[in-house]
Amino acid sequence: MSYQPPPYFVAHRGLSACYPENTLAALDAAIQYTPYIEVDVQLTADHQLLLFHDRTTEQLLGIPGAISDYHLEEILNHQVKAPLNSSKAAMIASAEQLADWIRKNPKCHLYIEAKRISIETFSVEVMYQQIKEVFQTVSNQCTIISYHQPFIHHVQQDNQFQTGWILENWADREKISQFLSLDVIFADIDYIPSDYHHVAQTTPWVIFEVATPAQANKLYAQGFRWFESFDCAKALHWVKDD
Repeated sequence: MSYQPPPYFVAHRGLSACYPENTLAALDAAIQYTPYIEVDVQLTADHQLLLFHDRTTEQLLGIPGAISDYHLEEILNHQVKAPLNSSKAAMIASAEQLADWIRKNPKCHLYIEAKRISIETFSVEVMYQQIKEVFQTVSNQCTIISYHQPFIHHVQQDNQFQTGWILENWADREKISQFLSLDVIFADIDYIPSDYHHVAQTTPWVIFEVATPAQANKLYAQGFRWFESFDCAKALHWVKDD
């Protein structure tokens, strides 16, 4: 049997199956299993970056509105809701806290998603300026990713960070050549045709929302090697690559 490269796992918002997502507690747990972690960042009303995924704050923070409605000091002391069947608590984290965490974990690599809602609320330039200001000193450990194509083009022009694009749909793969270059491509598992065979390329593809061993093994058989999961602790044992 020919050699088959091993699978790699990215922790989706940290170990978010067990800890409040996008918190330092979730990252501390995730790095025990994988060095690759994905997080989301959004801008507050005073242009400060916070780790947060949702377009609104009610479900995870219990307050109305959106991250962009609040100043940093108004929201930084809020707890993030724990996942189902978990009693673990953790506070929302600032990007500065994340940058400090990255420095303390030199073997980690963060995929930092610039959320489209912040880019559209403020601007490509404002979003990138804040990301650059906070993460430039740890840029070798960061890849900036987004659905927002003009934003990724803007980041690439500055040539300070690795970049990745998140596909909006399966047809978007035809647009990949429009970028200068990409260090990673993210795609939802629901976009991948069941009869598609992926040929290994220089640019890795990370398939996200992988939730079961059956899904991971089918994707591995189709040629994919990078998977993103909310529970990387369990996912490490899903793929049989021998």
